Amino acid sequence: MKMRKHKRKLHFSLVELFTVLLINLIIAALIFPTFFGEVKSNNTLAANDLQQNEALKEDLMQIEKALDEINQDESKGLYSLAKVSFKIDQPVLQRSAVETVLLGLMKNKHPQTSAYRQAVKKRLGERFIAFTSGSDFVITCLSCQGEGHTKIDCKSCVGGECKNNSCSAGSIIYKGLNGKKVKKTCPTCKGKGACTKCTSGGNILLRCRQCSGKGKIITYKNVPKLYNNALSQLRKLTKDINNDLKSGNAILSKSQQTEINPPQVSPYKQRQVPRKTHKPVAIASQVKPQKTPPHLKLVLEEFYDHLKAKQRQSGITLASRLFALDQDSNGNYTTTLYLTASDDFIKNERREDFLIGLYEFWKLRCGSNRVLRSGGACIILLDKNESVIAVAYSAEDIKF
Repeated sequence: MKMRKHKRKLHFSLVELFTVLLINLIIAALIFPTFFGEVKSNNTLAANDLQQNEALKEDLMQIEKALDEINQDESKGLYSLAKVSFKIDQPVLQRSAVETVLLGLMKNKHPQTSAYRQAVKKRLGERFIAFTSGSDFVITCLSCQGEGHTKIDCKSCVGGECKNNSCSAGSIIYKGLNGKKVKKTCPTCKGKGACTKCTSGGNILLRCRQCSGKGKIITYKNVPKLYNNALSQLRKLTKDINNDLKSGNAILSKSQQTEINPPQVSPYKQRQVPRKTHKPVAIASQVKPQKTPPHLKLVLEEFYDHLKAKQRQSGITLASRLFALDQDSNGNYTTTLYLTASDDFIKNERREDFLIGLYEFWKLRCGSNRVLRSGGACIILLDKNESVIAVAYSAEDIKF
C-alpha cells in the first residue's frame, strides 16, 4: 500500500511539472513572439536568398552567352537576349537588357521591332519603353518649323478681304426701285466682311504632311550611338553583379529587397532630398517669375508645342507666358509648370477640362524625359498680376 501511494505521488509530480513547463512556454511565446519567429524567418530568408542568387546566376550566364553571340552574329544574339529579357527578376538588369534589345532592333530596322516593343509594354509595363519618347528620338520638323501646319496664299481673296467688290464691312448697299438705299448682308462673306476660306488672314493653313501635324519627327539618327552605350552598360552591369555574387553579396529582386531588407541609414553622407510636409499653394498668393533651368527646357518646349495645338483646336488663346521649376512656390518638390492664363481661358466654361488635359500631358512628358520629381507634377495658373488663380497637383486635385 505504501509503495502504491509513493508511485501515485511521483506520477502526480511529473504531470504537474510538465504542466508548469508547458504554461511557461506559452507565456514566453506570448511575451517574446519575435524570438520564436526569428529562427524560422532567418532560415527562410537564408533559403530565399540562396535560391534568388542561384536564379540570378542563371540569368547572368544566359545574358553573357547572348552578349558573346552578339559579337559573332548580332541578329542571333539580340534574339537570344530578347528571350532572356522577360525572365530576369533583377529590375535594373532587366531594364538594361530590354533597352539594349530594343535599340539593337531599331538600329538594324528589324521587322520585329514593333512586336517586341508591344510585348514589353504588355508584359513588363510602359515604363520600360518610355525612353523611346525622349529627346534623343525626336527632332523639330523643318517643313513647318514645329508649327504642325504650313501656309499658302488664299486664291479666293486678296489680303483676307471679301472678294465681292460691292461688299463693305459685310454689307451691300444699293438703290432700290423707288430710289431708296437698300442695305443687305453680303451673300459672299455672310456678313463677316472677310474671306470665309482663310478667315481674314490671307493665308490658308494646311496640315503638315511631313510630321502629320505634330510638329515633331521621329528620328533614329542617334540610335547607333545609344545602342553601343546600352551594350557597354549591360556588359559592365553584368560584370559588376558577378563580382558581387563572388564576394558573397546577395543581389535580390526589387520585391525581395523590400520584403527582406529594412531601410538602413548609410554611414556616408549622401545627397538626399529633404523631407517636407506637403503644403498646397494657396489661391491668390503671389509668384515671382523665374528662369527655367536647362534640364527642364526640352520638356517645356514639348509642352509649348502641345499648347499651340490645343489653342488651334479650341480657337482661343490659353496662355501668354510659361516657365518651369523643380519646386512650387511653397517649396514642395514637384516639377511645376507656371502658366500666365489669358482672359479667354479664365472665363471659359471648360477651363477645368482644359487644365486637366494640360496637366496629364505635362506629367506624361516629365516622366518620359525623366525630370519628374519625388512629389510628382504640378501646374499653377497665374493671372496678369502674377497671382495664383488655380493649382493642379493631379487630375482629381484641382482648385480654382
